[in-house]
Amino acid sequence: MNKKEFIETLIDMGGCGAEAETWDRGWDDAIGEVIGIAEELDEPEKVVVPQFVADWIEDYRKKTLVELINDAVYSSDEDSKCFRRWFHEEMGFESNYSEFISRAWLDGYEMAR
Repeated sequence: MNKKEFIETLIDMGGCGAEAETWDRGWDDAIGEVIGIAEELDEPEKVVVPQFVADWIEDYRKKTLVELINDAVYSSDEDSKCFRRWFHEEMGFESNYSEFISRAWLDGYEMAR
């Protein structure tokens, strides 16, 4: 369940329009407070990748994250070389392949415009 789905679930749980000074009013107020807290939660920021990197990641979903990271770092195939070239141009040499790929794999990614 993501943040949006969680908030929608909370909205469905509350909102009975109870009169003041009743237990139901307390329920509505509590749900409202929890919704407010949920809206402030941070979600992992998705990395931004070009189409060829997104395609590459999706191809590896049939394999494992470890294989993807190993190929990104060590392979001499053309896809790996293109990824490393793009990564260094966009992210800089001090950035970490493994962290970037793991975030894209686990948190998702957005397509570059």
